[in-house]
Amino acid sequence: GRFFDEEIVEFFAKLIMKKRYYDIKDNRKAMNKIRNACEDLKNSLSVSERGTIQIDSLYDGIDFSGPLSSARFEMITHRLVSKIIAVLDKFFTEGNAGVKSNEIDYLILTGGASQIKKVKSKVEGYFYDVKNIKVLSSQYPQECAATGVAIQASLLEEGFSGNISEEVKKVQVTPNDIGVENENGDYVCVIPKYSVVPLVKEFSCGLKEGQKKVFLNVLESGKKSVGVVDVNVEAA
Repeated sequence: GRFFDEEIVEFFAKLIMKKRYYDIKDNRKAMNKIRNACEDLKNSLSVSERGTIQIDSLYDGIDFSGPLSSARFEMITHRLVSKIIAVLDKFFTEGNAGVKSNEIDYLILTGGASQIKKVKSKVEGYFYDVKNIKVLSSQYPQECAATGVAIQASLLEEGFSGNISEEVKKVQVTPNDIGVENENGDYVCVIPKYSVVPLVKEFSCGLKEGQKKVFLNVLESGKKSVGVVDVNVEAA
C-alpha cells in the first residue's frame, strides 16, 4: 500500500510546485504531513469517487487542500496495478507455484492496496475464467497471519479437517493495551494488549476526603489519549 501512497504524494508534490513554486520534498516535516494525509485519502477513495486532503500549516504557516478523483487516482497508479498482474502471470506461467489457477478455491487479498477498487477488479478479472473461485478482500494482515499460523499448527498435530470456516474460531481482541493516567502522571495499564473482548476489568484509585468525582484520562499504549471518563463516586 505504501507504493500507492508515494504515487499520491508525488502527484501533490508536483501540484504544489506548479501552483506555489515550492519544492515540498526538501521539507521533511511537511512531507510527513502530506504522506499521512495521502494514506487517509487512499483509504477514502476505496469507498468513494472523490476525496480531498486538507492540511493545516503544511509549510511556513500555509494551509493546503487538494482534491483527487477516483479516476485520476487510477491513472497515476496504473503502473503499480499492472505490476500486480505481472506478478500473477509470472507466478503461474513459470510453474513455480506448483498449482494451476483453476485449482484455486480461495484468493485472499490483504494489505492496504487490496482495498483499492481498481486492484480488486483487475485481480478478479484475471481469474474471471476460473469457476467457483472466491476472492476475499476484507481480511486484515494480522488476521491472515494468525489464521495461517493456526492452520499450520493443526496440520502439525494432524487434527485439521481442511474446512477453515469450521476449524478456525475468530475472536475480537484489543490491538493495544489500554490504561489510565494516575495522579502522578504515570501510566497504569488496566487492559493488556490482545485481551479478548468484551471484558470487564476492575480498577481502584485513592480518593480525597469529600471527593465526589473522578476524572480518568484513558490512554492507549500509554501515549494516545482516547477520552476522559467522568465517574460519579456516589453513584459508583
